[in-house]
Amino acid sequence: MDSPTKSVALAIFYPGANLEAHGFDVEYADERFETEEKVFEACKNAACVGISSMTGSQLHFTRRLLQKVKAYDANVPTILGGVHASLLPEQSVNEPGGLVDFAIVGEGEETMVELVGAIKKGETDFSRVKGICFKNSEGKAVVTERRLFMDPANWPFPMTDKNKRYWHASARSGDLFYPSSRGCPHKCRFCYNTVYNCNTWRPMPLEKFEKEIDAIVAECAPKFISVADDNISRRLDRIEGVGRVLKKHDIAWHTSIRCDYVNDTTAGLLDKYGCTGVLLGIESGADRVLRDVVGKDYANGVEDIKSCTRILAKTNISGFYSFMCNTPTETNEELHASMALAEWIAATDKKARISFFVYAPYPGTALYEYALKTDFIPPKDFEGWSKITLNNPVNPLAENIYYLAGLRFRGAEGDKTNKNFPGWKRALIAPFEAEAKWRWSKRYVKHYSLQKAVVKHLFEWASQKVANEA
Repeated sequence: MDSPTKSVALAIFYPGANLEAHGFDVEYADERFETEEKVFEACKNAACVGISSMTGSQLHFTRRLLQKVKAYDANVPTILGGVHASLLPEQSVNEPGGLVDFAIVGEGEETMVELVGAIKKGETDFSRVKGICFKNSEGKAVVTERRLFMDPANWPFPMTDKNKRYWHASARSGDLFYPSSRGCPHKCRFCYNTVYNCNTWRPMPLEKFEKEIDAIVAECAPKFISVADDNISRRLDRIEGVGRVLKKHDIAWHTSIRCDYVNDTTAGLLDKYGCTGVLLGIESGADRVLRDVVGKDYANGVEDIKSCTRILAKTNISGFYSFMCNTPTETNEELHASMALAEWIAATDKKARISFFVYAPYPGTALYEYALKTDFIPPKDFEGWSKITLNNPVNPLAENIYYLAGLRFRGAEGDKTNKNFPGWKRALIAPFEAEAKWRWSKRYVKHYSLQKAVVKHLFEWASQKVANEA
């Protein structure tokens, strides 16, 4: 239900900045800010073309651009990085049409420097480059030894003279993202972190974080930053340190945190240092699903979620409560428990922003392996994986819940529906909001295809107008 964000493309800026630092000439392009033709122009006459993509809808656009690049020059080496390439490296380089020559496995900063250097030297054997997948002379996909994680103290500063125009655009739109850490130590059975970050949490030194935030503020003066951590940490000194850096510049900020980390002290620190929103992975209102299916390992199950909600309700912080439906073995009764918990959260925390997403089976995760044993048939190419999204049109009933939850819970002042439909335009979506509230109360999510089609059209129209005006 959210509008397309204009956050900075950190997945290409980090490796790009490291390439620049090692003397390579790098051109950046982002289709959210530029036309497809301008993006394609940046690819022409390149020694190689690198694209980053998550698993999901991004892959549709990734495939389209790769096809265009290869049609222009079939011999230009193409490199796919990001989460999808790391989860499915062999399938990526075997994508029909020979669209991907190399897949990056894991962090790409050091790997790209080594790989691009080898390409420019004209090397043909890439087996010594760590952290990649490629096809050998026999056409067989080969995954090389995985590269160790970078020391966070050595992460490159991703803003450069060649990409800073995107940082200005993100700052103006209020969508600037910047991390203070990578990864998460927990083992949720559905999460890409267990494969991509190997259950590690790697914090940036606070001195480095402060220096880089100072530079970002000096360049583009953001009023808001989303601290794009998978998990900011339960450490009070860490929360205070990150908060102090942002408070120094009077920057409002959001971050991600677990419900069982939130107590009066934690919430008090977040509130004190200007945090205005936290993303919380609620996942389910059923203890069995939390414990046995998604592996959330909350000591007190749903009660930890309710405790967090009560605490946040006393602060200036908005909780972004994220549910997940259609997990393997979830029953109707357990789905209804999640719907009931969402209503309780909305009644308890008036600032709550609640969303329901559809379980997406990420390869390599424990829950993915379980899904394979049931009725899940994994896609075999980018186009198939592009349909495995958090609203998942492949599963119409689960997709109904996604839209109904957005209409039921995301209409408050300042929230997305309110922003997308200001003034008189709210009358266009209001009847669907009223229906969603009724349906939610009755737990009636079937027979919604016609209304959903109209709602999709309205949101695409409205969000595009908002994006164009930003």
